[in-house]
Amino acid sequence: MAHSLLKNVEADGWERLDFPIICESCLGDNPYVRMTRADYDKECKICTRPFIIFRWRPGRDARFKKSEICQTCSKLKNVCQVCLLDLEYGLPVQAQTIDELHSLQKKKSAPTTSNNGTYGAAFAITISEEERHKQQLQSISASLASLTRETGPNVV
Repeated sequence: MAHSLLKNVEADGWERLDFPIICESCLGDNPYVRMTRADYDKECKICTRPFIIFRWRPGRDARFKKSEICQTCSKLKNVCQVCLLDLEYGLPVQAQTIDELHSLQKKKSAPTTSNNGTYGAAFAITISEEERHKQQLQSISASLASLTRETGPNVV
């Protein structure tokens, strides 16, 4: 049993990486970052397994940043371990697909009145299908613009 664990380092399921999975904005613009590492110091906020904590200061006047979730959860969801934003687009985790974004946007802006929402139903009938599609695209693009950072990750 013990020698099989020695042959395969990842057989026990614990993470053993030397660098966190983070976006460019969390890393900072300094190419020489001094990073500290605490092995299995805290538990992941998603899966509650212990993981390696990385802590660093991205700039001279910046506050210290540290990893919040484990690398397994970060790889599964493709998010930064620090800010929990998508690594590719810089969006929050809950808005990774257009359908999810549209459903989130509907929840925010659903018109309700005291007469049980009849205003919203009457308003939806009067708008043509073409105008509705145009408004949906505009609302999705506005929602995407509001969810992204001003300085998003650099995608190469």
